[in-house]
Amino acid sequence: MNYLGLKMIKMYKKFTLAILLLLSGLFTAHAVEVDNLYQVKYLVSDQSQTTRWNMAVQGLKEVLVRKTGGEAILAVEGTENAISKVTTYLQKYQYKQEPMSPDSNRKALFLQLDFEPRLIDDLIKSSGIPIWGNNRPVTIMWLAIEEDFKRSIVSDSHKDISQLMSFNATRRGIPVVLPLMDIEDSSAVTVTDVWGKFDQVMIDGSKRYAADAVVTGRLFKQYASWHAQLSYINGDVKVTFDLEAEYIDDLIIQLIDQLTGFLCDKYCVAEIGETNKVIFQLTDVNNFKEMVSVKSYLSKLTSVRQVEIKKISGINLMVEVTLLGDIESVKTGIRFDERMVELDSLPADPFREEIEEIRKQEQDALSAALDDARKKLAEAKKIQGEALNVDSGETGIGIEQNANNSAESITEAAINVTEQASVIGDEVQGKPEAAAILAETPEAMQARIEALHKKIMIISYRWIE
Repeated sequence: MNYLGLKMIKMYKKFTLAILLLLSGLFTAHAVEVDNLYQVKYLVSDQSQTTRWNMAVQGLKEVLVRKTGGEAILAVEGTENAISKVTTYLQKYQYKQEPMSPDSNRKALFLQLDFEPRLIDDLIKSSGIPIWGNNRPVTIMWLAIEEDFKRSIVSDSHKDISQLMSFNATRRGIPVVLPLMDIEDSSAVTVTDVWGKFDQVMIDGSKRYAADAVVTGRLFKQYASWHAQLSYINGDVKVTFDLEAEYIDDLIIQLIDQLTGFLCDKYCVAEIGETNKVIFQLTDVNNFKEMVSVKSYLSKLTSVRQVEIKKISGINLMVEVTLLGDIESVKTGIRFDERMVELDSLPADPFREEIEEIRKQEQDALSAALDDARKKLAEAKKIQGEALNVDSGETGIGIEQNANNSAESITEAAINVTEQASVIGDEVQGKPEAAAILAETPEAMQARIEALHKKIMIISYRWIE
């Protein structure tokens, strides 16, 4: 991208999503719910079907990258099929005449495309690629830039860079904050602190913004290229990385893409092979409206596949949640919103009998699956034993060996064994526990048995309306 690319970004009408949070009221910011992740908007020259199709393809790719945190989803076979049927995933589109930039009265034609969230999420989940929910961590950028032998901390006053940040943060769907550099910031963090990479100073200076992650470092031009020497800090994780590009706008693109990758490594959720269920006990659910809110809220969490209300007792609610990922992913999503506060337990135990019954039903189902797996394992071992007898002149799997146990007949028997083993494999499809046991060692099998029979996890929360 070059200077013309920068001009195009300036013309790009920003989403209603305030991806670059630069307002003075941000002091209570934390992980935020990002809107319009399934929406894109492009400057277009006409309203032809060809242009609309091309923009829809580009938009679908952009949305998939936003929702997964990376471009790996674009190489999946199912994605290629989806792109060829892009209109299936399109919810609606509309053309708008809007100002070419916030500072311009000149209008241009824009095409806004909204994709169907459920279909997009289903496509990603079927691919096995981790998916990223709408609740996303806020990152503050402490960047010192050197231009014309002068150094300064990048803030909203750096119009070109802040607009580049905004455009690319929107493109990847991540909330990014630039410091206000008011009196409080200026007294807490100096350009020397940022340029010198005194990370703790920036970490302390970031507390007023309540950001989840911090990126700090320097931007400078050396000879014909722009360079960045940066650190990403998130809790006890710190990663240093260097970037280089011919133009500053390409450097910002690399920075946002790299940051998105770091964040997704921690917050994106991959669907696990086996089904996990968790019982949520909630209190302070005061009426039917709040009960509906609870179910809707839990259903929207990235790590959740299904939510089922099992029982109501006064202001207490018992909810069974089927997970896509692990429980820690769910807890992380809940901590972002602060709509639920985790408790050690409910003051009373209104659902003790129901929970014990659920535990019994779950263990009975797992035991049945395990028994079925053992039978399949015994059958597989029998076939394997018969195959071993092939080379000693015995009859194996209904194949009569010739007298000299020729290589040809042994090969034929091996093929037959393989086919029968394949049949067994087909029979246990849909039974992950059984299929896994067939390939496990005795030690691994024992570990799986213990895991299958562990108790259902129970978590208690207070609902905050």
